[in-house]
Amino acid sequence: TYHTATASIKIPPGVTNRPLRASPISGEPGQTVTTTIWLKTDSGWDGTNGNSKIRYSSGSTLLGACGYQGVKLNWTKVSCDYTLTSTYSTINVSVGNSGTVGNIWVDDISVSLQ
Repeated sequence: TYHTATASIKIPPGVTNRPLRASPISGEPGQTVTTTIWLKTDSGWDGTNGNSKIRYSSGSTLLGACGYQGVKLNWTKVSCDYTLTSTYSTINVSVGNSGTVGNIWVDDISVSLQ
């Protein structure tokens, strides 16, 4: 299944904190990281906002997140922002599937720094 490409990323149940970039994103304090994904779920998916979310972190510190709880049988756009601070100007961006049943698919991923 896919949104606009020929394939998407499939995240099975129980897989959380999957990085969208292999290396951290760095910028200046005051710049905003915007992450946009298109998401689709299986009809029986039972994930919650607990760890089914776009997550901004530094090490084990959660800095911000936007959950995508609820079954999405049609491709749904999910966006999230985080403004860098002097303490956290290098961050990681990840997604996950906290469900115990059902896959999610992620496509058309965009991570920008402005």
